[in-house]
Amino acid sequence: MKIAGALFAAAALVCPCVVAAADKPAPPAVERIVLVGHGLGHGIGLSQWGAEERATAGQSLRAILGFYYPGTSLTARPTHLVRVLVAERTTLTVGSRGSFSARDRAGHVWTLRGLQQAGATFAGHRVVYPLELTPGSTPLRVGGVPYGGSVRITRSGGLLLAVDQVGLEQYVTGVVSAECPAYWKPAALEAQAVAARSYALSHLRKHSPFDVYPDDRSQNYRGLARNFAAAGRATAATTGDVLTYHGRIADTMFSASNGGLTNAGGKPYLISRPDPFDARSPAANWGPVAVSAARIEAAFPALAGAALAGVSVRYDNAHRAARVILAATTGKRLAVSGFSFQERLDLRSTYLTIAATGS
Repeated sequence: MKIAGALFAAAALVCPCVVAAADKPAPPAVERIVLVGHGLGHGIGLSQWGAEERATAGQSLRAILGFYYPGTSLTARPTHLVRVLVAERTTLTVGSRGSFSARDRAGHVWTLRGLQQAGATFAGHRVVYPLELTPGSTPLRVGGVPYGGSVRITRSGGLLLAVDQVGLEQYVTGVVSAECPAYWKPAALEAQAVAARSYALSHLRKHSPFDVYPDDRSQNYRGLARNFAAAGRATAATTGDVLTYHGRIADTMFSASNGGLTNAGGKPYLISRPDPFDARSPAANWGPVAVSAARIEAAFPALAGAALAGVSVRYDNAHRAARVILAATTGKRLAVSGFSFQERLDLRSTYLTIAATGS
């Protein structure tokens, strides 16, 4: 998650702005910039490494959640089904190592065994999508990956969508297994379980073919391919527990590390504040990273082939790069979002500083 892709996808789509400069002597070109930074991911909400450091120091589940989501309440909610988009392709390989059943919209039912190819036909049969797959004694597989629950295949344009329809608690175990090391302290894994459960329930989409993605656009989930006993225990210890704010399930965003300062997320419980526990984690600091001017110029074609003359950063109240200004030797400047700068240059976070500019 990490995650929280939806929040930053919008920022990444903001069109870069080319700003004309007044006539003055052309600045010299630079060959590289050197960056240093903090954290891994957007830094909003729970820090996974910060939670582990807090758990190691003896903090409880409630203390950890209270720090990262201030003002929220731990509340029990009934179980639910979660629909996870696990594949999106023109053809799909689905089935089971044992027997399973398939039923299409026309009411045709087949009992099958092994992996089958889904496309215009399925297992040699003409089908009317959607197609519902129900497991027998062994899990269903999509592309070789085993999943709990049933699988629904629908058409969307020229693509087939495979959606794992899985119970909430089994889904949470999968998320904790994919997001955190199995050796972490119980309180840290339990905090991740509550955050994952709350995030899933706050993103149920009744009128969409699926609720969440299986990656950083929502939360990482690998079905039964990553299913740790420690994650199962953390899920069981918090069964049904979610965070609420004024009665509504909280949007519990999280990331690997905030670098010692949480980021603000546009909610009263997603605020910026110092996090000394994350600051001592192995993911707290990164760099120095040298980035060549050629790489920056290639990443931002709007520079239109002009040589890079310098880079400056405008920060938000959480000390993240809100805007990055790329100056060209032509005198023009290109303003891009901090997230676009991070994403296109494959940096660890927007919590960054330009340490040096060189030729």
